[in-house]
Amino acid sequence: MYQKALNAKALDDASTAATAGLLLNPVGGTAALLNGVSVTTGFGSAYLEGELINEAGEYGLSEVFQVGLESMLGKRTGTRVNTLLDLSGFHDKNTDFIPEDSKLIEDANTLISRDDDESK
Repeated sequence: MYQKALNAKALDDASTAATAGLLLNPVGGTAALLNGVSVTTGFGSAYLEGELINEAGEYGLSEVFQVGLESMLGKRTGTRVNTLLDLSGFHDKNTDFIPEDSKLIEDANTLISRDDDESK
């Protein structure tokens, strides 16, 4: 359990570092690599912490903001602003309402079981 938490923390730190790198390199090949590392390690950390669905919501929200900010401010500035929002925890705070994966799975199983009982 402790090792799993350490691995999740290491992946989370790698994701944060890659995201911070986008402030210096917001466009181009390096930006694509940094973004890929950030997303991959972020999802890896979320998987280990049982928050994969929350991470998917956070990623989706970030992508929506990215598109909007790029259309208003241009690619370079839009990416930097979205990166600052991500590093500040803005996207994460807007998805805090999503429960942990285990709770969602438990609720889904309860719903499925209830539906099976009603059909008898």
